[in-house]
Amino acid sequence: MPKPGFIFRPIHESHVQASVICSKKLGIHFRVRSGGHDYEGVSYVSRIENPFVLIDLSKLRQINIDIEDNSALVQAGATIGELYYRIAEKSKIHGFPAGVYPSVGIGGHITGGAYGSLMRKYGLAADNVLDAKIVDANGKLLDRAAMGEDLFWAIRGGSGGSFGIILSWKIKLVPVPETITVFTVTKTLKQDASFKILLKWQRVADKLVEELFLRVFFTVVGNKANKTVSMAYIGQFLGEKGTLMEVMEKDFPELGLTQKDCIEMNWIKSIIYSSGFPTSSPPPIEILLQAKSPLGKVYFKAKSDFAKELIPVLGLKGMFKKLLEEDVALVIWTPYGGKMDKIPESEIPFPHRNGTIFMIQYYRNWTDSEESNKRIKWIRELYSYMTPYVSSNPRQAYVNYRDLDLGQNKNNSKVNFIEAKIWGANYFKDNFNRLVRIKTKVDPDNFFRHEQTSLQDQFINCVKRNTHVSFPLETTLFAPAKNVSTFSQVLESTAQNLQFLAKSVPKPGFIFRPIHESQVQASIICSKKLGIHFRVRSGGHDFEALSYVSRIEKPFILLDLSKLRQVDVDIETNSAWVQPGATLGELYYSIAEKSKVHGFPAGLCTSVGIGGYMTGGGYGSLMRKYGLAGDNVLDVKMVDANGKLLDRTAMGEDLFWALRGGGGASFGIVLAWKIKLVPVPETLTIFTVTKTLKQDARLKIISKWQQIASKLVNELHIRLLLRADGNTGNKTITMSYLGQFLGEKGTLMKVMEKDFPELGLTQKDCTEMSWIEAALFHGGFPAGSPIEILLQRQSPLGKDYFKATSDFVKEPIPVLGLKGIFKRLIEGKITFLNWTPYGGMMSKISDSAIPFPHRNGTLFKILYYTNWLENDKTSSRKIKWIKEIYSYMTPYVSSNPRQAYVNYRDLDFGQNENNSKVNFIEAKIWGPKYFKDNFNRLVKIKTKVDPDNFFRHEQKKSKVHGYSADLCSSLGIGGHITGGAYGSMMRKYGLGGDNVLDAKIVDANGKLLNRTTMGEDMFWAIRGGGGASFGIILAWKIKLVPVPKTVTVFTVTKTLVQDVGNKILSKWQMVAADKLVEELFIRVIFNVAGNNGNKTVTTSYNALFLGDKGALMKVMKNGFPELGLIPKDCIEMSWIESIV
Repeated sequence: MPKPGFIFRPIHESHVQASVICSKKLGIHFRVRSGGHDYEGVSYVSRIENPFVLIDLSKLRQINIDIEDNSALVQAGATIGELYYRIAEKSKIHGFPAGVYPSVGIGGHITGGAYGSLMRKYGLAADNVLDAKIVDANGKLLDRAAMGEDLFWAIRGGSGGSFGIILSWKIKLVPVPETITVFTVTKTLKQDASFKILLKWQRVADKLVEELFLRVFFTVVGNKANKTVSMAYIGQFLGEKGTLMEVMEKDFPELGLTQKDCIEMNWIKSIIYSSGFPTSSPPPIEILLQAKSPLGKVYFKAKSDFAKELIPVLGLKGMFKKLLEEDVALVIWTPYGGKMDKIPESEIPFPHRNGTIFMIQYYRNWTDSEESNKRIKWIRELYSYMTPYVSSNPRQAYVNYRDLDLGQNKNNSKVNFIEAKIWGANYFKDNFNRLVRIKTKVDPDNFFRHEQTSLQDQFINCVKRNTHVSFPLETTLFAPAKNVSTFSQVLESTAQNLQFLAKSVPKPGFIFRPIHESQVQASIICSKKLGIHFRVRSGGHDFEALSYVSRIEKPFILLDLSKLRQVDVDIETNSAWVQPGATLGELYYSIAEKSKVHGFPAGLCTSVGIGGYMTGGGYGSLMRKYGLAGDNVLDVKMVDANGKLLDRTAMGEDLFWALRGGGGASFGIVLAWKIKLVPVPETLTIFTVTKTLKQDARLKIISKWQQIASKLVNELHIRLLLRADGNTGNKTITMSYLGQFLGEKGTLMKVMEKDFPELGLTQKDCTEMSWIEAALFHGGFPAGSPIEILLQRQSPLGKDYFKATSDFVKEPIPVLGLKGIFKRLIEGKITFLNWTPYGGMMSKISDSAIPFPHRNGTLFKILYYTNWLENDKTSSRKIKWIKEIYSYMTPYVSSNPRQAYVNYRDLDFGQNENNSKVNFIEAKIWGPKYFKDNFNRLVKIKTKVDPDNFFRHEQKKSKVHGYSADLCSSLGIGGHITGGAYGSMMRKYGLGGDNVLDAKIVDANGKLLNRTTMGEDMFWAIRGGGGASFGIILAWKIKLVPVPKTVTVFTVTKTLVQDVGNKILSKWQMVAADKLVEELFIRVIFNVAGNNGNKTVTTSYNALFLGDKGALMKVMKNGFPELGLIPKDCIEMSWIESIV
């Protein structure tokens, strides 16, 4: 269990103020303990932040009793026992309605509400607080007047440790009679076999006179052969035994209480009686000053519940059965009613009031830490069993019996309102919302935090502070706790791939929908400040849903840019500014409103959001004439990782280059694109010609399309759609050739007759229309649809459960390959392939003009697509199919690398599985597929503009990292030598640290030292002792060592089959590793090779020899012949070449 780095025990209030100020200044997380009775140790253990320190308030324990004023001032470190003792010192007829265990610290006790044996008469301890002193997150000392009523409300039952450090309470003393009566009546299961007594207790315990407090303790007694459950009815009555007997005979005769059971005493002695001290020989009241519990310290786990209805006999039997599984177990039922029913639920944060019959505490202790898992499992099972019999929606719990099983923040301060709502509602019901608002106001940076705290309102409050434009929360903030239906509606509104809306897929904690650019800036600033990971969505067409789903970081929030959708078209300058939330359809409509002879070379699907689309390059039916959308960008506005608003001039050409096709979400949030409009004729011609396998039996048409589609005139774009058609017994392949020509049909016919007569295009197949009407055609809208339909932001094709991926083809696929494709299409059922021709302008633009590299030499792009219905049991088969056809296509598509289109993102290529910890080597797996050699430039730009990798997702461009392996040339020399520094010449010359002559270091006082001034001790320490612990190394003076002009390297790899019995490996361990000549260094690298069905381990013997191959062969023949090294394996080179 994590321990504090140190403990600070202040002796004055000002020391606590200073602790807060200094902890904040130095970035030290701390915990605060008054009595240490926190059930989960949250007051003195931190599971979320290490290191941490402990502020122990036990020396702040002053108590001042004012009998005339019926009040007391109690410092936080005092125990309940000390408070009770000091009250009794001054008066026999005053008390305080706090807990029954005298060692509990008063500071934390009251912040949870604090119940006790006087609760039915006077309410909770927190109900009887008059004032408080607290140190806030800025180190200020506040009383009730200074803190205000909201904060004063919050700390009395709202778990005050979330709001500040309580220094003292001013409490109201309550009257108690001089004589109090206590009793204990114990029944076993045998004595109450029909549960009449226990059932009656449930009916009357909360309805008895307020002066009577009657709890039930359930324990296991007897040996294994004669185990039973004991039910101890332990009562306290504010009055004499005679009056008590009258009450019991009238309201609860079933218990059979007698005068002999009753003991009269004063209030302070009743505290000792109720605390668990021996009743036969009770200790003196001074024992309350010892701050120790009579029960001692144990390993334990506890939970709590609230009962709203009677637990029936069946439920009781099940509870007893669970109890009898253990030798030591305890369940306590504490009655409510009385004053507790009269105080409103919202009077203080503690909400468990009217309607509660009793509270249940489940408790299991043990003495051996090895029993922990078993005992905790049992109490969780009992808690689960009780579910039908206790409160629900929410299932309530007592915050002073904190239970991390209800949920916890496992990621530093990154818990959000949605997560916290899980346990917050358990403890506080509807009061939780008010607590969050107060927390956000008084501690916006969440300085006071622990395993159960909240962040959502802090984010909103922070955004408000960082934007000059107000925003209504009802239309900008959507959270499931606020309105599940609205949250789901907004989340689903633009999400296109329905498989990522399944219950099992992580959902954002909340959605923020900014309405002004400054709110996006503020979102970045606040997300960074509060440590909240977010995703950004413009149109929601991301194939793997990375714009609205995070598999690597939870919780996360979603920035939905759909309200930033302004489009300003300027025909005079042939340009337009488009915000990221606008769809392609809205852009096309806005252009067509202004001109019939202007267009933009973007995509076919009109519901795609412009923001993310452009960052992937963005192809469409005008690409062969004008290139990609990304090729036609003039300027851009974006918010960087620091929340700064940049345009092209401010960001520089490198970042401007990266945004246009490099997956812009890795670099910042695009707020607007300035695009170049392109000329289109007033008349375009479109056509669709469909052929079946029967009509193209010899595959002449499709083969001809592959040869000429990329070589046709730039004005002609013919894509090919392949799909299986027909029923199971009569399936065939249809090949639909969908064409767009920038001109009239007459001209088109001449082009086709000349270059592609095999298709058999006729005038009848052709339809002339405007560019905007062609956009409707390609978008899948029914013929005759009005262009206003483009403003609906929806695709006529609807939404799908789907999986897709992509390829690029460099050479025509032969007939044999085509037949294999058709066979797999027929097997795949609801699937299609979309082949998009390249050439034209795409061949003229350099691979490096923008990050999108798929240019000259590309014949066409392939989109593989399969979809399925909800709850379709074939979904896994469909996904398997697309992987199989993708694998089948390997010989026919690009290679080294096998290229892919970044806007058709595919996580099968590889992904970051571990938050932001992906490195360049991992990212290099998928990066070149999307960007080829441009990937390296993208990484450099990413490293420069976002060095902390703030903008990250499952396939981000990583920062450049050194590859932490021996012999790695990217290692920094400073830290390397401080660890000793081994390498391939260590057997000849020792470590890097062994070859240091001098060093320059800056010490803790900022002094510059060399070997002479630092002394031999420090000089010894920094050469292998982790020098960063002693100072900052500025330079090393090293001894160079001689190497021959020729060195020899080799790598010999063996599989398990080739080294049966591991003879080679065993010999390496015996001789090669440490006994061969010093000039020879042979290391072994183990790898897994092969596929799932044919996996093996390869053992690579990787070596450097300081000499030529002839000398090496002699050494190996004599010392390690088992390896089977031959001259062909050996390469001679210089020492520097061997490093490479």
